[in-house]
Amino acid sequence: MLALLLLSASLRAECVESIHVDELSERVAALIEPVAFAEPKAAAELDALEGLLEQGCVRGAVSRELLGALFMARGAYELLSQGDPALAERSLRYAAALTTPLESSYGAQVESAYRAATNKLQGEAIIELSFPQRPDVVLVDGEVLYAADERRLPLGAHLVQWTSTVPARGEAGALEETWGAAWVVLDEWGERVVVGGGPP
Repeated sequence: MLALLLLSASLRAECVESIHVDELSERVAALIEPVAFAEPKAAAELDALEGLLEQGCVRGAVSRELLGALFMARGAYELLSQGDPALAERSLRYAAALTTPLESSYGAQVESAYRAATNKLQGEAIIELSFPQRPDVVLVDGEVLYAADERRLPLGAHLVQWTSTVPARGEAGALEETWGAAWVVLDEWGERVVVGGGPP
C-alpha cells in the first residue's frame, strides 16, 4: 500500500508558538509527576506539545528518546486517568517501537501495559522522502539521513524533520534556517509512505 503525506514547511501556516527542542525536553520531563498522579493539567500540556510537533514548530532535532518519552507520557496518562484505553495502548506501542526506557514513576499498571505493548511489536514499513527542493538536512526520529531517500522503520509513529536555509524576510541578503516536520504513522506491514510534498 502506498500513502502520500504532502506535508512541507512551505504549505504550513505560520507557527503561533515555536519552541526549541531543549524547551520541549524540559516540558516533557516536567510532565512525569503530573502524569503519574493523573492530574488534569497534564492532558492540556500533552495536547500542546503534540500539536507543536505535528505543526513543525519545534526547532532542533527531536531525538527518538524524547519522542518515546512523550508517547509514554500520553499512554500512561490515558491509562492512569481512565481516559481512552485505545489511545493508551497505541501510545505505549509507539513508545515501545522507539525502544523507550520504561519510566518507573508511572507505576506497575503502566509497566504491565508497556510490556504487553512491547510484546505485540511486529513488522516494518518504509518511508520514502520526496521534496520539491532537497532540504539541507533530513532527520527521522532525530537521526540524520545522509544519502538515503528511504528508510525502513518498525510499525508505529515516527517524526520526520527537515531544515532548509532560505532568504530571511525583510533583510536583503540575509539567510535563516527553517524547520518542517511530519508525523508518519506506519500501521501496515510493508506499506510505503511518501513524505515531503514532492513528486512521488
